[in-house]
Amino acid sequence: MTTNNVLEQIQFRLKENVLESDFILASDQINQWVQQQAGFIYRSLAKSTDGLWTDIYYWNDMESADAANKVFPTAPECQALMSAILEESVIMQHLDIVSQSCDFSQKEVTTA
Repeated sequence: MTTNNVLEQIQFRLKENVLESDFILASDQINQWVQQQAGFIYRSLAKSTDGLWTDIYYWNDMESADAANKVFPTAPECQALMSAILEESVIMQHLDIVSQSCDFSQKEVTTA
């Protein structure tokens, strides 16, 4: 099934002085914020055994991802998360979804 949805994948490491429990609390603040962004579908956060974190967002389209990424750095809800991340470790990419098992078209989308 071909879709227009976009997957945003951000990989990073935490700064040495950041507690994982504090970072997860900061991540919860992002969940509340991102649900208010136009075109947002789904987010998950994962961690590898070697401490590499992967934050994954699904968006309706690239325009929605771009719009959220423009306001993310200045959003108050995002500050704690951003300050915990080792900036030079960040790798972000956007991928077009070409096949999926979920039908995101059935999800009610929040518009701003």
